[in-house]
Amino acid sequence: MKPKRTRSRKLARMAHSRWVAYGAAGAATAAGVATAEAEIHYSGIINEPISFSEKTFPLSNGAVLWFEHSQTTTDYTWAKFELRSAAVSNGWRSEGAANGPRNLTASRPVSHGSFGDGLAILATAPSCFGYQFCHRGFAILGFKFNTGGGTQYGWARLRMRGKYGHPRNAFYVVDYAWADVGEGIRTLQTDQLSQEQGSVTPSGSLGLLALGKAGLELWRAQRLSSVTGK
Repeated sequence: MKPKRTRSRKLARMAHSRWVAYGAAGAATAAGVATAEAEIHYSGIINEPISFSEKTFPLSNGAVLWFEHSQTTTDYTWAKFELRSAAVSNGWRSEGAANGPRNLTASRPVSHGSFGDGLAILATAPSCFGYQFCHRGFAILGFKFNTGGGTQYGWARLRMRGKYGHPRNAFYVVDYAWADVGEGIRTLQTDQLSQEQGSVTPSGSLGLLALGKAGLELWRAQRLSSVTGK
C-alpha cells in the first residue's frame, strides 16, 4: 500500500492539472474563441413589428423564422408563422392543439410535447377559432427544425396587439433563441446558465470559470453541494 503522503501529492497534481485545463478553456470562452461544445444562440431584444408585412429572422445553416401579418378581407386579419430553408423539416410546439401552435409558459422544456408541421396560423380576427395568440400581451412560441444535422429546438417571444387592436392581430417579435443539436432549451432561456441557475452542466462550468473569482466560487460551492448532498 502506498503511503498517504504519496497519494495526496498525486491527487494534488491531478487537481492542479485539471484546474489548468479548466482555466485555459474558460479563458478561451472569455476571449470569444469558438469551442466544439453545443450552445444556445440568443437574438437579443429586437422588438421588430410585424404589421401588414412579412419578415424573416435567421437561425442555423440557412434556416429562418418567417412571420407574416396580413388581411385577406375586410373581416379577417391573420398572423402566421413558419420555418423556412432550402431543406428543412420543421414544426411548432402544439401539444395537441387542433388549430395551431400553443402559447407556452416560461421555463418550460421546448422539446417536450407534440409538434405540428408546416405553416401555422397564430391568430385570426374577428373570431379566434381556438387560436392561442389572439389576446393582447406577451406570448411564447416553441419550435423545432432540422437542416440535416439533427433536430434543434427554440422559442420566440411575441407581443400581440390582440384581435381588438389596430391593426388587429399585428404583433412584435420581441426576441428569440435556439439551441444547437443535442442541447436542450427552455422557453425564455438565453444561454446555458439561465435555466434558473439550476444545475451547472459541463459546458456551463466553463462559462462560470470564465467569469473569474465569483464564477469559480459558485462552481466550487455547487460541486461541494453535489458531493455532500447539502
